[in-house]
Amino acid sequence: MKKFMITVVAVLSMSAGVWAEDIVLPLFQNGKPIAGFSAAADGGICLNASYKQWGGATVPLTRGAGKYTVTMEILTAEGEQAAAVFYFIMADGKHKQVSPALKGGKTARKHKIVFNAPTGVKGFMLKKSDKTAAPTLAFKDLRINYVSSELPAADAVKGKVFAYPLSERRSKIACTVDFEGKKGTAIPAANGQYSWNTIQLGKEFPAGKYQLKLDVIASVDNPAAAAFYLAGGKTAGQKWLKGFGAKKAGVQSVTFVFTAQKSFTELILKKMSKGQVESVGVGDFTITVL
Repeated sequence: MKKFMITVVAVLSMSAGVWAEDIVLPLFQNGKPIAGFSAAADGGICLNASYKQWGGATVPLTRGAGKYTVTMEILTAEGEQAAAVFYFIMADGKHKQVSPALKGGKTARKHKIVFNAPTGVKGFMLKKSDKTAAPTLAFKDLRINYVSSELPAADAVKGKVFAYPLSERRSKIACTVDFEGKKGTAIPAANGQYSWNTIQLGKEFPAGKYQLKLDVIASVDNPAAAAFYLAGGKTAGQKWLKGFGAKKAGVQSVTFVFTAQKSFTELILKKMSKGQVESVGVGDFTITVL
């Protein structure tokens, strides 16, 4: 199998916890169109007239789940042209149609496709969609912006400590409580019992034994009690860790050990009390691999 070079400029957004890449997919190798395609005018490629209906060729691309924004230039039609459709080939081999039947027009034009892939992909494909014995549309300048929905795996070696200061993490709801300069993520007073706030960990931690050390912050007397859960990862479900309440405003330094039966990517704070009052908050915390 031939290997094709992919020109990639990759940028990692640590605050968002996702990878973003701008990918330029090569359409020629050593001066020749990549396998399955034919050269067209103006530096483009197409499927030639010999392709039967639903025959196609693939531009190699291997990436994970996430958002794909595809841009290309569809070139001017040169004589009779067969309609064609673009697909993503998923990691399991299934084909996902991502465009209507397309042809070139009297002038070249830009075309954009946005696709949210629930799993990984292994190719971007063009298929002839009618029986016309003619070449398909020709295209060039194929580019993909890929924003991964997958998180990197945590390097969970024994003894490693992962720090999560409030200033460097992201939560689902912007609600911060404060006691004498100590701040934490909480659940707003307007949110009812069993509502929750999710703190993104930015990594996928594997099943295993861990220590969680954190500050629990009460900004007022008798805040709503809350419980901590783990969630996310490749497997669904939540794991209850511990519940906390407070009678007085203040800060509790808490350490506890837990065993995660499944991988996890989030620490969830869930309001357990009724009433229009803010919950206790999660201040700076660390996760240590045991």
